[in-house]
This record gives sequence, C-alpha cells and structure tokens, in this order.
Amino acid sequence: MCNQGELTVENCVFTENTGDYGAVITNYGNFMNYPMAVIINSRFENNTITTGTSGGALYNEMFAEMIVEGCTFTNNSVNNIGGAIYTCYESNLTVRNSKFKWNHAENAGGAIHTEYGASTIIDSVFH
Repeated sequence: MCNQGELTVENCVFTENTGDYGAVITNYGNFMNYPMAVIINSRFENNTITTGTSGGALYNEMFAEMIVEGCTFTNNSVNNIGGAIYTCYESNLTVRNSKFKWNHAENAGGAIHTEYGASTIIDSVFH
C-alpha cells in the first residue's frame, strides 16, 4: 500500500508480501505533500523486496513522518538496505516498544536503515 496522506494501521498482520520499495507500506511525500503513517500493534512477517532495493516491510521517504509503536517484525528481508524498515530523504521515523527478530538486509541495516532524517528508537528489542 502506498500512502501520500494520513494513514493509521492498528492491530493488523502482514505476511508474505512482496514489492519493490516497502513490501507492505510505502509512505512517500514530496515538496508539497508531507504524509503521516502511524502503525500500532501490528505484525510484519516474511515480507520481501524482490526487485527493488529497500524496506523489507516499511519504506518512508521524502518529507514523510512514520510512527511505529508496539509492532513486531520477523524474518523480513531485502536485497540491499533496511531489512524491516528503510527511511530517508528528510523523513522522520519513531519506533517505540517494538521487536525485531531475524530480519535481513544484504548490505546494511538488517533491521532498520536510516539516512538524511531524524530517527528515534525507544524501548525496542533487536535479535
């Protein structure tokens, strides 16, 4: 799913999705659009990027804001960077009370890869 507005996801399960950027959710803005995605108490399992490069489950780019709270990310993978979550280009990411287990990126950020934005990770567990 691609968000360019306001998105709230709560108590959902996402398994075995594939995609080019963010196999489950792509939160994408531009110079005139500042999207917000809030993801609460959801599970992301066995999601994969097959032809793209980033964000095995979630992808946050271009002036976007993403809040992830109480979520579990298990066995998500990507052929480049950000096994579970990728955020970049003036985007902000907050991860709170979440668990990351067995996520994989071939190059960098097995669980999370961030660049060119603010990221805050609070009370989360990484295996």
